[in-house]
Amino acid sequence: MNGSLMENGLLPRRLRPFFYIVLGLSLLACAGEEQAPAQHWEGIEVSIETRPNPPRIGINEVVISTTRPHRQAEYNLLVSIRVNENEKWVQTIQDGHTGIFRRGLPMNDAGAQTLWVKLEGRETLVGKQTVLHFPITVAP
Repeated sequence: MNGSLMENGLLPRRLRPFFYIVLGLSLLACAGEEQAPAQHWEGIEVSIETRPNPPRIGINEVVISTTRPHRQAEYNLLVSIRVNENEKWVQTIQDGHTGIFRRGLPMNDAGAQTLWVKLEGRETLVGKQTVLHFPITVAP
């Protein structure tokens, strides 16, 4: 069986527009919603994601992605997070050398909040650190 459904005439011409509409809507549904714009520090792009999205009251997984230009993973970091400046920092767990850091984090209040992300450099970035602030909205 060579070719696609459309090349072989298995998908009637009158159904093709519906096929493309369903395909397009499916791709949009899979894309997800950006929670907060990515931020940059020392040439590293830092983005966040929560699971579930949007976060809800209770414990949520927070995933931080750190990449250099050309989608090269930046893993020489110690990453800690918190939702309130009065809370202790919670160190994330590094997911191999992928530039992905994750941790379950309790979110106790609904509404607009700030996710604080502390980056501490290791190896080539020794002695450098920063704190980035990402706006998030916690659902009830």
